[in-house]
Amino acid sequence: MRPIAVVLAVVLSGASADQRSIDMLRDWTEAVVRHRAGETDEALSKIGTWTYHDLEVMERFIESLVGAPSKGNEARRQRLAALTSADLAAIREMQIRLGVDADAFRRRAAILHTDAALRLPLPKIVAPPTNVQQGPEWSRRPSGRRVDVISFDAQFQNLEYSNPHWDVAMDLLDALPASPRDAFVGEWYASIGAYFVEQRQFSNALVHFDRARGLVPDDARVLYGEARLHETLSAPRMQNFVRATTMDNGVFVRGIESAARELRRAEGLLQKALSADPTLVTARLRLGRVIMQQQRWKEGLTHVERALAETKDPMLGYFANLFAGDAELALGNTDEAQRSYERALTLFPDAQAPRLGMAAALSVGGDREAAVAAVLPTLTKRPDGRGEDDPWWMYYDSNMEEATALLERLRAPFTEPLR
Repeated sequence: MRPIAVVLAVVLSGASADQRSIDMLRDWTEAVVRHRAGETDEALSKIGTWTYHDLEVMERFIESLVGAPSKGNEARRQRLAALTSADLAAIREMQIRLGVDADAFRRRAAILHTDAALRLPLPKIVAPPTNVQQGPEWSRRPSGRRVDVISFDAQFQNLEYSNPHWDVAMDLLDALPASPRDAFVGEWYASIGAYFVEQRQFSNALVHFDRARGLVPDDARVLYGEARLHETLSAPRMQNFVRATTMDNGVFVRGIESAARELRRAEGLLQKALSADPTLVTARLRLGRVIMQQQRWKEGLTHVERALAETKDPMLGYFANLFAGDAELALGNTDEAQRSYERALTLFPDAQAPRLGMAAALSVGGDREAAVAAVLPTLTKRPDGRGEDDPWWMYYDSNMEEATALLERLRAPFTEPLR
């Protein structure tokens, strides 16, 4: 069992421990060992009573108990320095009494806060108690809480604080072995990254992958997930949203760059993912399209054709044929473009995107009557069928079934309590 290291801090204040926080930490350790992953059980509900301020205070106690390293993390160093000698003594006693494998505990704790973020409402935001408001200077500093823009269909709706349970979960992953890196870390970042993209939680995703970069820089699954994020941020709906929100609402949206920069970022990440795992066909397919989006049609077509040759998945085959048709059309090969679009329609006969491409190819070839006939079926599509009938509508999102399966696999080792 790898012992949990005691974090030393310079003692600047009194000898008495923060008893309320110590009691909450004791409740937290019990919740970690009793929680059944994927369930809203009593253990999870206990943590669900913590307010936003509670989580901010408890972050340093949790980091100290699990031995989260402060080297290279100035914010954590400052948090840990706020613990008194009495706090540290109480934490040390709790470590000794815990009686479980330290790394297994850390993983379970990360799952507890993952489930808190996924299954519980956002923590309540209430004013801290009077004695905290009048406490030392460090306790009265602004918290630096991140504010997320909430939108629907690329329309600004609201602002809300980010969920602090994600930050605590990542703190716990920082405490897992680094040399070699605990495999659970990469699995967690890949699974939760896919969830964020599928749910269009782009602010969370940007922070998520920024943290992952320093921990698992060569993990193909994580690199692929971050590439998908940046490809999505390059899409017209996201670029238009940033422009409209900044201009119309006076809200500055951080983290989303120009389409050209987002595409270059996605391309570099996909190249790294394929270097780490050349069998990742989905990464090769998306690399081809990202390159095409930068007007390098012939180069992109090479990647798409290779992906098509390597996959038997109908959806990936559909995308490959659709993108090949786009490239052939851009290169002036209208006959090849038509054949690619026809192959895409063979896989998904009710799809709209290949019909539009087919119409464009026929129009360029001078057959306007056939072009009109090709596009007419797109005008009669039922409005609720596009996701199932044409995968293109969901291209920028993660596959929901895939994201759900990744979460279930992540939780699987933690469905029973430790004791």
